[in-house]
Amino acid sequence: MAKQARRGGNQNPPLLYRAPMEKIRRFIGLVDSLNTWVARVVSYLLLLLMFAVVYEVAMRYAFNSPTIWSMELNQFLLCFICALGGAYTLLSRSHVTVDIFFGRLGIRARAIVSLCTSSLIFAFLILLLIESWKMAISSWAIKEQAVSAWGPPLYPIRMIVPIGVFLIILQSIIRFIRYFIQALTGVEEIKEGATLMETRRPP
Repeated sequence: MAKQARRGGNQNPPLLYRAPMEKIRRFIGLVDSLNTWVARVVSYLLLLLMFAVVYEVAMRYAFNSPTIWSMELNQFLLCFICALGGAYTLLSRSHVTVDIFFGRLGIRARAIVSLCTSSLIFAFLILLLIESWKMAISSWAIKEQAVSAWGPPLYPIRMIVPIGVFLIILQSIIRFIRYFIQALTGVEEIKEGATLMETRRPP
């Protein structure tokens, strides 16, 4: 009976290992869902950006009556799209990469290299978060406005940058966790519902 109990214990991962992985999986799902939702909302700004460009072209060349707000509005919308869409770009692995040597490595080796380079990414993102937050707070304190004929407020726009960087940091943490699991298990993708103890190297 004792031998059977020990054998049975080897087949099912202990609850001690299941609980942390459940929390990690829940955290990963939460961050992924958040950045996916933000990207979906921000994607509609592309329609507004397209409308502003078409309207400006029509007013300038068809009616000889250019606007004073179209150019700056396009810049603000582009800032929103780039800042808030960066985390989803990281999630979907849509950044441009050069993997001449990296692609020839095994799954575990690629994960270890990615873990090493993640420290540089975190250092840059944290520095960017600190400096962009300082600029946003300073701009908010003086109620900064653009020096132009339209003169829109700039402080809400500057606040978008640290928010976007914070979302990228969250997604970078998720990426680090995924690479860490890959480095331990040698498995490229962890199946939904699988724990670390249940993961096996592919044949």
